Amino acid sequence: MDRHQAVEAGRVLFAAWKHVRLYDAMAQGRLGATAHAGKAGDLLGRLRMLEHYDIEPLAALAADAGISRHELEHLALPSLEIAGGLHLVRADERIASVLPIAVDQDDVMAIIASIWTASSPAEDERAAIEVLRHASRFPHTPDEITGLCVANEIGESAARRGIELAEAVRLVRRKVVPDLGTDLLYNEYLFGHSIERTAEAIGRMPTARKEALVSLLEELHQTEGRPADHIESASPELVKFAVEHGIIEQTDIVTTDGRTASFTFTPRMRGFGVTKDDLPDELDQIRLVIASFSFARYHATNRLDDPVSFLDKLIDVGVAGSAEPIATDYGALEKQQIVTIEPIFSGARNHRFRVVKADALVAARDTMIAGEVVSGKPGDAVNSLLDSRQFRDPVHARMNLARQSGSEPLHEAALLAAVREAAQRTRPRGERL
Repeated sequence: MDRHQAVEAGRVLFAAWKHVRLYDAMAQGRLGATAHAGKAGDLLGRLRMLEHYDIEPLAALAADAGISRHELEHLALPSLEIAGGLHLVRADERIASVLPIAVDQDDVMAIIASIWTASSPAEDERAAIEVLRHASRFPHTPDEITGLCVANEIGESAARRGIELAEAVRLVRRKVVPDLGTDLLYNEYLFGHSIERTAEAIGRMPTARKEALVSLLEELHQTEGRPADHIESASPELVKFAVEHGIIEQTDIVTTDGRTASFTFTPRMRGFGVTKDDLPDELDQIRLVIASFSFARYHATNRLDDPVSFLDKLIDVGVAGSAEPIATDYGALEKQQIVTIEPIFSGARNHRFRVVKADALVAARDTMIAGEVVSGKPGDAVNSLLDSRQFRDPVHARMNLARQSGSEPLHEAALLAAVREAAQRTRPRGERL
């Protein structure tokens, strides 16, 4: 598996884990390799770009990622070291601290794939992930999915069980198309309610046309918002067909002097920017920044009128802000180690942000700017493909999960205290104060 394939595999695996972690222990056990790799990747995503992290505050951070102390020391950290994500520093044969090696999200995704493979997943689990991978590109019939699994050296009976497992935990869903005597397996996050208008058209397509549409979706996903007249992988007729049937979305921009241009997006659009160099947001860190500063603009005790300008200063200077609520309202950003929060001077009540992961902040800022360009003024319901409200779902999901498991203010306070204490000794790679 080359680097690109490993990154893509890691993205599918981490997406699966973010979903499966909401299910019970039995479901997680059936996808045990995915759970192990996903939790390790979650922890590594928080540690990337740091120089070192001591074991005690790391244990608190790991607990927030669902990793017990025993699992941390005996499973997660050794697996991450073997996969090349970090180096372990030992004292008296015990782990004393870690030195992260992973820098960007692609590093994290490739390492997740490596850990998953090393965990020797059962054939049913391999098949379930393969089902998700293909359904995430395009809806397929069960027979088509089975054939794709067999082509990847998975037995036919295991492929059928993998479909059943993927459906059981809703990694994929099934759309019955009775008029055509077939079903379609699809990924709800990507196609959602649009499957209602696309199912019949997809069900009637010959294989060659489906393959052409997969190529079209792959090209557009490489550059979301690609001008329609720059598409290379499909004819204008096929693009028109895809737009009419909701397989892709098209947004028209009309300038004040009457010029018009059309831009295309796929269901896989994550809102992570507007160029091919922007980072995908599998770790949810970009969306978390956008959601946090959307909160700051509309709901915080101290309102932030211009989040983009604030992010500009934070990125350029490395520190920004001076307000007491910063110490209490932005714990999620600290847990992901996107920023650290510190008093503006020793003993001060007002706090400020200090940059840890500049790439997430830059991508969030650029996405917010793109949202303003495409969506118009805030609240405009027209062409709202990049409306920042769409980026708040991962945060809301975590909030809902927290409510289900009960409030834990003492745990939260202890976790943030450990994170802030570690921040006094741990700086982003290359930073010297």
